[in-house]
Formats: sequence, structure tokens, C-alpha cells
Amino acid sequence: MVTRLEQLGKMRSGENNRLQASLNKATSKSIKTMLRVIDKQAQLVEDEIKTLVDNDKQLKHQVKL
Repeated sequence: MVTRLEQLGKMRSGENNRLQASLNKATSKSIKTMLRVIDKQAQLVEDEIKTLVDNDKQLKHQVKL
């Protein structure tokens, strides 16, 4: 799950770079849509990680350290 979160972060960076370089309004709109999708997926992965940690006594203890 952490690997996927890192992948989504890299994808977001790439899309953000494309947005900065975009000169076309339609392309910018498409990129912004992708950024929203990536952000939503990242939030879902973060929530899943939190749930997994909360439900595992050992992981929960390690996170507190």
C-alpha cells in the first residue's frame, strides 16, 4: 500500500509538471481532472493504510514509536 501511495505521488508530480507546461485550455482541464482522480485515489490508499494499522496491534504500536 505504501508503494502505491508513492506511485500516486510520482504520478501527481508528473501531471502537475504537465499542467505547468500546458498551453492548451482543454489539455489543462484534462490534467486537472487527472489530478483530482489521483488525489482521490491517494486519499483512499491513505485511509486503507490507517485502517490496516488501526486493526493491527503490533503495527499500531510501531506507528506510535
